[in-house]
Amino acid sequence: MTQRHDKLAIEAYARQYGKLGREVWSEVALWLLCYQKHTLIDFLEATHTALYPPINWVEDCLCCLVRHYNLMETNHSHGWSQLLVQLFFKLVDRDTNEQYMFNSDFFRPLLAHCTALQVNELYRMIKTGKVKVLHHTLLHFADHFGKHDRIEQSLDALLEAKAAGADINSVPYRSCCSTLLRASSQHPGGLRICLRLIESLVSVGVKLNRILCNVVMLNAVEARDLDTADAIHLSAIQQGFAPSAYTCAIRLKACKLDISNVQRLTETIEETIANGEVRQNEIVATEIMHCLALHHTQEFQEGDSGFGRWRTVAAAYMQLFDPGPLTRLGVKMPADASVNTNGTVEQRMPPTRHAIAFLLTVYLRYGSKLNEAERIYKRWRELVEAGDAPLAACATTPNVSNIFLRAITRQKSKMLQAARIVKDMQKPLPESAGVEQAEPDAYTWSIFLHGFASTGQMKLAEQVLRYMRSRSIEPNHVTWTSLVGAYAAAQDSEGMLDALRRMGQGGFAWNEWTRRNVTRLRNQQKLKELLEEQRLQQNLDFSGELKEGLVHKLLSGPDDKAAQELGSLPEMSPRLNAGAVGGFADSATELAEMPAR
Repeated sequence: MTQRHDKLAIEAYARQYGKLGREVWSEVALWLLCYQKHTLIDFLEATHTALYPPINWVEDCLCCLVRHYNLMETNHSHGWSQLLVQLFFKLVDRDTNEQYMFNSDFFRPLLAHCTALQVNELYRMIKTGKVKVLHHTLLHFADHFGKHDRIEQSLDALLEAKAAGADINSVPYRSCCSTLLRASSQHPGGLRICLRLIESLVSVGVKLNRILCNVVMLNAVEARDLDTADAIHLSAIQQGFAPSAYTCAIRLKACKLDISNVQRLTETIEETIANGEVRQNEIVATEIMHCLALHHTQEFQEGDSGFGRWRTVAAAYMQLFDPGPLTRLGVKMPADASVNTNGTVEQRMPPTRHAIAFLLTVYLRYGSKLNEAERIYKRWRELVEAGDAPLAACATTPNVSNIFLRAITRQKSKMLQAARIVKDMQKPLPESAGVEQAEPDAYTWSIFLHGFASTGQMKLAEQVLRYMRSRSIEPNHVTWTSLVGAYAAAQDSEGMLDALRRMGQGGFAWNEWTRRNVTRLRNQQKLKELLEEQRLQQNLDFSGELKEGLVHKLLSGPDDKAAQELGSLPEMSPRLNAGAVGGFADSATELAEMPAR
């Protein structure tokens, strides 16, 4: 039935019963809203002709439909909301030039279902005056544009909201400013854009607060411009903005990018602890532990025994987290400095699984004896199965298991125990644990493979590679670097070239570690011949002249700095010691018997 006939039918029905056409329209609309909401869309479209129904009635119908579709399940809501958007565009175009008026309750849920072009059209209708909205609705558009990296439109909507009467220093307005500033970091030259946006916002009267300063600081840190981040922090302090927990977390993130800088790390941690929130904020406290673990697991300095590093990290842990879980593991923690003069102990947070992982990393590297990793691992598994909450949480990700695996594979005779760790990760935990066991990830298999490769057991290393692929886990850069390095250490040029070929087929480019491993092969002439035969260099899309120069560079000896770094790396032994032979044979058997997922 055409729209014209629908309109005539309503008018004829109205005359028959002595009613007005608009009265019948409202009764039909109310009935459809109550019993057949989906049909209301067709009804509104069919009656969109002169004489039009009152515009405020149509607005009410559309608002009711938006609320209804917003409450539906997502897979159904999207389709109906799309029909509603298309209907809206038709209904706005009235010959009477009447102006629709909607609030945020209409546009906010609808924006989530609109395409980019539809959002643009909605915003254009608002800008041209076809649809009247209040400043709250314009802020929703600004937020939507910001979250979809449309910076210019987001800024425009913010300025329109100010012109419409928005309080530019209110929480909603500043929240949209924060969204806009964060969105700028996703663009090339994002920090420069961010600083210009700050200038624009300040010029229209927006007053900076701690939150906005934190956002700009975070953008500077992510852009690796730590000097700008420091300048912003200093300026915020001078303006009287006390550091918040977010400020501390951002400053600690900056420390990770400059982890060798002792002064920066020390000042940041002291400032964080002085803030007072760190003892109640497990995220910031864990960030401190992460920074300390990264800093103290760098390469040894001459005369450094390593135990001092462990003692420093452990002392910081004792101030922030409850040492009980680690004590139950048998980790030798330092004396508890948090005991008060009256004999009571200060209340500390339960450790997060990340904090436990960071401390174990440092302990197993610097604070433990040679065979202690195996003992602590067995105790950890017992406590996990018994449901010790902080320690059981560590089994929900592969991280802690990988830490133990890495520590044990450093000992050439312990690969059988390493294989058992991998097996444990593939077995479900008992119900008493209260958590689900995380399965091995790409790093687990890479560590396991490296354990074999570092001792020249290339058949077992290749077997691990095949097994992880059978479980749909693709090797990563660490995996290929271990293989290439092991073949180079064994002076197996053909094996190394085959590993490089497979690495290229997997989409991995040569990195600095690959180049170093290639230069370890003594017979560089043979390597060059094999490269030319297999045309491996054609994987790099360069002209012939550039390829020739690249091959020459890759096959030339390392420069002085690289040679020093290369000399500091542990030599990969191509042979097994006699005592390890039986252990590796058993490891191969256990690996083959690992249950498939």
